[in-house]
Amino acid sequence: MKNFLKMRNAIISRATFMRVKRKIISRVWVVRTLMLGVVVLVVSIVAVLSFFALRNTRFGNSIKIAQGFIKPNYENIKIIDGRINILVLGKAGEGYDAPDLTDSLTVLSIDVDKKKTYLFSVPRDIWIENLKTKINSLYYYGNKKTEGGGLVLAKNVVSEIMGIPIQYSLAIDFDGFKKIIDVLGGVDVQVKNGFTDEKFPIPGKENDECGGDTTFSCRYEKIAFEKGIIHMNGETALKYSRSRHAEGDEGDDFARSARQQEIFAAIKEKLLSKEILLNPKKIKNLLGVVNTAVERDFDDSTAASISRYIYESRRSINQFGLDESLFDIVTGNPKYENLYVLVPKDDNWTAFQENIKCKLEIMVCN
Repeated sequence: MKNFLKMRNAIISRATFMRVKRKIISRVWVVRTLMLGVVVLVVSIVAVLSFFALRNTRFGNSIKIAQGFIKPNYENIKIIDGRINILVLGKAGEGYDAPDLTDSLTVLSIDVDKKKTYLFSVPRDIWIENLKTKINSLYYYGNKKTEGGGLVLAKNVVSEIMGIPIQYSLAIDFDGFKKIIDVLGGVDVQVKNGFTDEKFPIPGKENDECGGDTTFSCRYEKIAFEKGIIHMNGETALKYSRSRHAEGDEGDDFARSARQQEIFAAIKEKLLSKEILLNPKKIKNLLGVVNTAVERDFDDSTAASISRYIYESRRSINQFGLDESLFDIVTGNPKYENLYVLVPKDDNWTAFQENIKCKLEIMVCN
């Protein structure tokens, strides 16, 4: 941690292959499961794990991946207290202001014994006191220190503040998010609360002087969403999930996390439709997007084995958000560099950690 602060301040044979192939083809449920995975790729790790299990790879690796799903090598999977926990980061990426800040943080937790999967969003404005920064900048600072350090730092700190081990992590950028939804042909999102955002940032306009306009209105656009079911393409879905300046309660970090959950649910529904499951071309295109847009810290064999765990828990996938009452919202305080931040009540993470463990059913709560 001290080094971080200093840095921050300074800135098988053919026959074997055919046997494996026939085994996969003969089990329709395998294909359905791997397709189910696409969903949570943006949403969570499910998609990514599933994709890597069937993607086109070199001959030898294809065998390893197929075997990893059909006959998982559980000894190579990092299971702690009966759980596999994965951190999924959503970042802006090239072409956006602050490309390595993570706009969304999601944790996927798999209970391998009870065969349950849990998915929850982490507010991006949580203040990390010992690093003097917000949680959404951990990936950025980690990469500044060393190549691949972004996933390492983010994973370690999230694990520390939540009180649960995080064994794996991955990051996907905005363009990848949009492409996945566009390849799906868009998604139907159940908008629970309509809102208007008068200041949604336009990419590339961050430093535009707007011809002397002191309000810098040219840097922003107005976006609005009405309550109900709305068909969204990738660009629209991204705006819906990223909006930070909406009127009323929809303008806070917790509302944004809830909207991301709505997008995830919509992707799941579209993925499981016949339009996608029976369309090899779309499936191939989805795999292509994943391979180019995702950074991860686990290999293909591990991904295939973990996807088997996800398949086994497919009937019990639970989504939830963190309790807003656990935090104080602070603005304009020099202690937090005058940023908008979330800090735990009484500067104590205990209640926060217990709340998470209750929802994950790690501990029994009233």
